[in-house]
Amino acid sequence: MKVFIDTNILIDFLAARQPFAEDAIALFQLTTSSLATRKTLTSATTQL
Repeated sequence: MKVFIDTNILIDFLAARQPFAEDAIALFQLTTSSLATRKTLTSATTQL
């Protein structure tokens, strides 16, 4: 499974923005396991 992580999800994860932080954490946990592959745009990580 491929999971696309956009800028908003990155911000939710890094800033622990409620009520979205729990879902963002779950996505990152899923992609750190071997069940999914995380995809992000390069510009999304440089804009932070």
